[in-house]
Amino acid sequence: MQQEREVTIEYKTENTNTTDKSKEQSNLTSLKRRLLLANQRIVKTPRVKLSSSDSEYQNHLKIYASSGKFPIRISHRLCQICQIIKPVDDIVMLTDEVEKLFILLFALFRKKVIVEATVRLYRQPALYTCYSHFGETSSEILKMFGVTTAVGIFRARQRKVSQIVKFANHMSGKLIEEGRILNFAYLFMLQYPEASVSSCKFRTFSEAVVGPMIKAEDIPIERTIECHTIETEQIIPKCFRQPRKQRLENEEEGYSSSMLRIIKQEPLNLPATCTPSFQNEYDSSSSVLFQTPIQCCYCLEIREKENMVYIAKTRYRLNQWGEQLGEEFSDRVKSNVINYMCRKHFSPIDFNPRGRLRRAAIPNVVPPPEIHMFKIEGDDFVKVKEEELRDGADEDVEIDIEN
Repeated sequence: MQQEREVTIEYKTENTNTTDKSKEQSNLTSLKRRLLLANQRIVKTPRVKLSSSDSEYQNHLKIYASSGKFPIRISHRLCQICQIIKPVDDIVMLTDEVEKLFILLFALFRKKVIVEATVRLYRQPALYTCYSHFGETSSEILKMFGVTTAVGIFRARQRKVSQIVKFANHMSGKLIEEGRILNFAYLFMLQYPEASVSSCKFRTFSEAVVGPMIKAEDIPIERTIECHTIETEQIIPKCFRQPRKQRLENEEEGYSSSMLRIIKQEPLNLPATCTPSFQNEYDSSSSVLFQTPIQCCYCLEIREKENMVYIAKTRYRLNQWGEQLGEEFSDRVKSNVINYMCRKHFSPIDFNPRGRLRRAAIPNVVPPPEIHMFKIEGDDFVKVKEEELRDGADEDVEIDIEN
């Protein structure tokens, strides 16, 4: 094989004639050759023409050098429910809490994920899932509630509804009412009804939501049989009968006894208002100075900030507290710039896991109602003590089966 030899051009410079140097330099620039210094020799290399793809690559490099972000287009994503990599067109990003809640409940009931994973996925800002899971979720909602139509969700059994509410509260870390869960499930099925139509095999969308239509001629007719006997006059149809009288106690002739319960509710008495003063910045029980003394807007006691909770003046809270605690207390909260209350005025259920006050929390400052029991004996009222009621409730009744 013949060895390829590298063709080089050597330029010898002579000090005799300076004009020759200028001519050689002009010739080099006119030829526009690319020079490569290798082994102390000037090697002539041909000029490479860049293709269109190379020019696009150069443009990407310029964009990356200016912004610091490499222009990469994602073509596939991982579905976090079924753990399958699919094209981006088949994956949807969920940020709505209601949609994430029912998608994760569907995955939990289908045993695709465990409970700990659903809690972690719900707390993520975005959840990536397939489009097909929306239809599967609608059909799974019907199975979870044990119904066949979307309207039947509101008539589901209490046992199944409470089970779904427990899972939803554990997953979201919030207290969600049963009515809101039912409304959210119904609206979810209205938004994604395709799976319910395919799973329930209904012909139209209205049948999937409301149920199959029943014609008047399909309703069976109840036939009555007439009896021409003497006893038929004494028989009264059940729909016209009076309800049976429920006797709780034995009633004798001329004497009747019953219980009357009177509930006495005292109004809320707010402590006397006074100007907040931080002169006594110490606890009376222990002579320890408060580092950050704060006054309670209800009891007007000065305590440490750690034992207080911030009260946000939202419109919902002011209206709710005005109805439950009175307008006087709500006006006091409105007048203050910043409101704090003692934590002892709230129950542990009123705080979320982070220690903040929940939206529907109400302070336990209303005095408990006083209940008085009276026994009516003839025309007299006899007051019954709680001990007598407890003794009567704890009595055991013995029945002699042999005799």
